[in-house]
Amino acid sequence: MSETIIDEVVIYWRMVVTTLKKRGLLRERFPSGEVVVPEADAYVLPDRVVFMLHLQHLAGIPIESWMEKGLWEHWRTTLAGRKVFVTKDDGLALTVSRDPLVPQKALEA
Repeated sequence: MSETIIDEVVIYWRMVVTTLKKRGLLRERFPSGEVVVPEADAYVLPDRVVFMLHLQHLAGIPIESWMEKGLWEHWRTTLAGRKVFVTKDDGLALTVSRDPLVPQKALEA
């Protein structure tokens, strides 16, 4: 995987974590004061990055909070219009579109 793709994935993840901090979902661990962050594996596809979250390491954030569409909208804003959503099946997967949201053109009749 090229460094530019790795950098892209790291930037997306940092923005995801920044949004969690802004929404007050991440807590500091006392007395060290370090912030506990969720852990995930990233899978890069041509059109999206999928973060498979480790259910044992969600940083104390309830699964229900991950499923809130308001959080997804906040991520979308933070990630410059990229589509973002979370799916819950055998685990949690956070998907980020690799291309910013491009306005769709209406088909001509």
